[in-house]
Amino acid sequence: MVLNPFISVLLPAYNAEKFLKESIDSILCQTYSNFELIIINDGSNDNTQTIIDAYDDSRIKCITNSQNKGLIDSLNEGILSCTGIYIIRMDADDISHIERFSEQINWFKDNPKKILLGTSGIKIDEKGNIVRSLQNFLLENL
Repeated sequence: MVLNPFISVLLPAYNAEKFLKESIDSILCQTYSNFELIIINDGSNDNTQTIIDAYDDSRIKCITNSQNKGLIDSLNEGILSCTGIYIIRMDADDISHIERFSEQINWFKDNPKKILLGTSGIKIDEKGNIVRSLQNFLLENL
C-alpha cells in the first residue's frame, strides 16, 4: 500500500474480465503516481479476481465481496477504505488518459472552491468505434 496517497481511485468490478486488465493498466500507467487503487470485486463469478490477483503493485488494494451486493453498496464499502484527499471514480470498463490524474490535480489546485470535477470522455464500442462524446461538468463549493 502507498503511504499517504493523495488520490484514492475507486474501481468497482462485477464480472468485468473483458475490460478489467486494460482499465487497471490505464490507472497504473498514470504520470501522477501518488495514489491507491481500491478495486471492489463485487461477487464476480468470472475471471475478475484472477485478473486482479495477477498484479503485484503496492498501490492496489482489493476488497472481495463473497456475493454481489450491487454498485452502490460496493462503492460505499470502497469509500470507507479510501485514505486519499481526493477520490477518483473509475468503472471497470473505463480507460483513463495517461495524464488524467495530473490534469485533475492541477485543476483542483487552480480552482480551490470547486468540489467535484467530471472530465470529458469518448464512449467507444467493443471494436473501438466512437459512439459519442461526453462533456465536462463541475460543481462549486456552497
